[in-house]
Amino acid sequence: MNFTQLKKLLRNYLANDSTNAQRRVVDLWYESFSTKQNKIPELDDPVQKEMLRKQIWERLPTHTIQHSWLRRNRHIVLRLSVAAVVALVGIWGYVASVNRSVVDESAVGKQGASTYITNTGIRERKLLILPDSSRVWLNANSTLQVDSGYAGTERLVSLEGEAFFDVRPNRSSSFVVKTSHLKIRVLGTAFNVMSYAQTPDIRVVVDHGKVAVMDSLDRTLHQLTEGQSLVYAITRGEAEVRRSSSGASWREGHVVLEQASFQEVSQAVYNMYGIRIRSARQEPKRYSYNLHLHAHRTLEQTMEIICSIHRLKYRRKQDEIVLY
Repeated sequence: MNFTQLKKLLRNYLANDSTNAQRRVVDLWYESFSTKQNKIPELDDPVQKEMLRKQIWERLPTHTIQHSWLRRNRHIVLRLSVAAVVALVGIWGYVASVNRSVVDESAVGKQGASTYITNTGIRERKLLILPDSSRVWLNANSTLQVDSGYAGTERLVSLEGEAFFDVRPNRSSSFVVKTSHLKIRVLGTAFNVMSYAQTPDIRVVVDHGKVAVMDSLDRTLHQLTEGQSLVYAITRGEAEVRRSSSGASWREGHVVLEQASFQEVSQAVYNMYGIRIRSARQEPKRYSYNLHLHAHRTLEQTMEIICSIHRLKYRRKQDEIVLY
């Protein structure tokens, strides 16, 4: 990140005009002042550090440099400025490297092409551009199939896993997401769908607009609007509508779980770390979980948080973690 980008990032943050990812970078920078900083390899060279100090001082406004206090404490200003930039550059590099490793923007085939299928692995996410310019963010361990007749009278896709859809409006062609037990039909809106085979529920969360959720017999269960979510219990065939503050936080490297089942927690951990968790007792499987998972945390830190909710302990056994 150069100084022009740094200045723009901070200016946008103060003007409340930043993206979620940019706000996260600045927030992490701020938090870094109270934590121990790791070394930034690019700034280990003393020559590079000295160049950075000179650049920072040269870019300070003239009237600021002439302030008597700053003149007397020039070395303090330089040290604080370098520390701030080093921290922000390091965090920006971390976020950028994570995004490069997990985001793969792909162009789906043109209208009338054959069926298109794509999937993601552990810690992998994809941004897909559909033929009508609708966008789909595909979460880890997920599969999306785009129907060969997409963009005709019906824009049909099938999902196993989790995805966020930002649908381009088209009143003459409804957009339909088909899961194992539900269909979600919209004309143009943004919403998140979670439908993993390992979880007992299917969740639909509306970011903005309106969606219709139907069962496998095409019977409408509910019309959802902004801020609403639907939780469909597969075994009981029952749907519950809730208020939801977030549905696609996973796109930014963290997951917000609200009244989540044990299986949903297990799936979220698997998506982040590639490790399955299971319980040696029945009680944890009946609990609900409200927690916030961050990809930058270690697996051990995440497990400590999960176990603290219901005073559980855990042990790692090869490629799985057992709660007891």
